[in-house]
Amino acid sequence: MKPLSAEDIRGNWATLLLSWNQDDFLDLERLTIEIGCLLPRR
Repeated sequence: MKPLSAEDIRGNWATLLLSWNQDDFLDLERLTIEIGCLLPRR
């Protein structure tokens, strides 16, 4: 197995923290905000 170098790796490797509502459903609004903070603005 060949180890990857920095030039071989692309993309966003951030960890997302999933937010759950009180009714045990994924809070998509809060997740959208979190993803928006991680992605570069165009």
